[in-house]
Amino acid sequence: MFAVSLVVLVVGSVEALGAVSARTTIDLYDLPLGPTKHEHVEMLERMADDADVSLALLTPERSGTPDRFDAYVLHGELPEPVFWGGIDERPASAIGDAVIAWTYAVDGEPTDVSRFLRDLQEHEFAFTDATPQAVPSLLNAALTPGVVTVGVAVTIGAVVALVAESHRRAARQRVRRLAGRTAGRIAMTELGDVLLLSAVVFGSVFGALSLFLGLRGASHAVWAFSGGVTAVVVAIAVTIVAATHVTLTMVSGNRLDGVDTGRWRPAVTGVCGAVLVAVIAGGASNVVVESRRAEHLTRSLAAEAVHGDDVVLGVGFSDEQQEMSFGDIGSRALVDGSARMAMTNTIPDALLVIGAGTPGVPADVAHRDGVTVLIPQASAERAEDIESTVRASIAEGWEVDDSEPPRTPRIRSELVASTDAAVRAAGRWVDLGPQDGPVRSQTSVVVADVADIAPNRIATATRNGEVRFSDRAALLRALHRSGAFDVVTQVNRVGAVVDRQLAEVRTERLVLVGATVVAAIAALFAGASLVADHLERGRTAARVRSLVGRHPGEHHARFLLGAAGVCGATVVATLATTALAGAVIVIASVVATGLTVLVLTACIVIAEPRGRTLS
Repeated sequence: MFAVSLVVLVVGSVEALGAVSARTTIDLYDLPLGPTKHEHVEMLERMADDADVSLALLTPERSGTPDRFDAYVLHGELPEPVFWGGIDERPASAIGDAVIAWTYAVDGEPTDVSRFLRDLQEHEFAFTDATPQAVPSLLNAALTPGVVTVGVAVTIGAVVALVAESHRRAARQRVRRLAGRTAGRIAMTELGDVLLLSAVVFGSVFGALSLFLGLRGASHAVWAFSGGVTAVVVAIAVTIVAATHVTLTMVSGNRLDGVDTGRWRPAVTGVCGAVLVAVIAGGASNVVVESRRAEHLTRSLAAEAVHGDDVVLGVGFSDEQQEMSFGDIGSRALVDGSARMAMTNTIPDALLVIGAGTPGVPADVAHRDGVTVLIPQASAERAEDIESTVRASIAEGWEVDDSEPPRTPRIRSELVASTDAAVRAAGRWVDLGPQDGPVRSQTSVVVADVADIAPNRIATATRNGEVRFSDRAALLRALHRSGAFDVVTQVNRVGAVVDRQLAEVRTERLVLVGATVVAAIAALFAGASLVADHLERGRTAARVRSLVGRHPGEHHARFLLGAAGVCGATVVATLATTALAGAVIVIASVVATGLTVLVLTACIVIAEPRGRTLS
């Protein structure tokens, strides 16, 4: 089930981007000089018609709705997504001010697609092949929070199950050895058994997936991509299971006298159990982290409600003139007070803030003439170096523009207790990375007059979504007047961006909870296997202790204390790498130790009557 879920995740994630809407996907990044935008579209339509291919321009949905995109069909037709995502299909005549230097889906016979791509090159359209590949897409999905945890838990659970199965099949292997079969022949027999079982299991599961694709009318591109991902996933899974099974069964049946004196089985199971405990502890701590992020985003969403429809831009490929337009639009909005800016990449380890109203920036500082550098108290010893870096970075911006600044602004530093409020506020519309705890204090550079900053910096901040506009209508009018709207891919409401982030965090938290539950189930199975081995090995000693009147608990105390100690130490070692407080780690370790004793004791109580009956 994990394998088929992983395939669905990979295909669905890529499909939500429109990347498997056709046999080939290309990113068009440059257009031939001379023709107008309308003429460019006509050229693409004509080439698609001549090559007899389906061609559609795929752009992000303008309002920023996740997992949806606008598809402008220039020729042919476009299939609907199978798993998730949605298409707003429009005719080529509706392209209007949509960006055309973007992603295109090209479908048709391989020879026709190749001909179309050659025509693009001959007509000086520059593009790169963006067709998704199975292995990179699988690796990308595997790194999704929670997926790795689930994968590790499932894999270790499978190893524990195979260890138990190898013990069950040990007698069969010894009989085969006594009958004269060679080790190689026995290994091939076991390999055949596990391959047959794998074929039945994977065939049933992926057969159901194929039926689903057929009923949904999946396109050739979805079938091909799903097949590629499935082949990789199944090959990896079968290889791991087959190699592990054959190795373990051969080791279990190695002794011909029927006595299994080795301690490798409990050792392997114990190591697997410890890893599962680490997975559970790590998963639980990550759930706490994601819950904190969710709480922070919820507060941010409430704070954004008072700002109505403040928006930021998403921009595609743009030329020099359009860049200048973005700088002019951003500057004008900052001057008239209808915008705020928080730029992260112009001054090292600092946030460049322009515009009044940013929480954490006092009003008198926001309007103070010149540049004010707010330095956290924790960085006081570097105050002079920080101020020098700010001065050099501002000057560098004017050098890039190859122009002289209108004046040399006064730069003054001011030590403050913290800049956390300003950084958190900027994090609502600027990507500062995960904020799962206290934010990393960084310098805030507050500029009162936008004219003190080079226009190219304002342009970069505007196109990167680091300038938020409070007057959406005025922004759209300015974009249309300047002709820059052609390269705007999205106009995102800040509140909607935070809302989407909150949805993503909640999804990640749900996956992590599921992963932790899977690991807990696998850990229970590992514990049961350890108990079974413990009872089998100590059966004679337990009977002797019972005959001399010793309490049964004495026989199990060493086993329980050892397992509990390993579990507690594993929890401490795992959580020590997180940001959790020491007291929390100690409490978690004590709880884990107690649960280990409780669970293993329950397993012993359940298993002992059966053991006495069998003996």
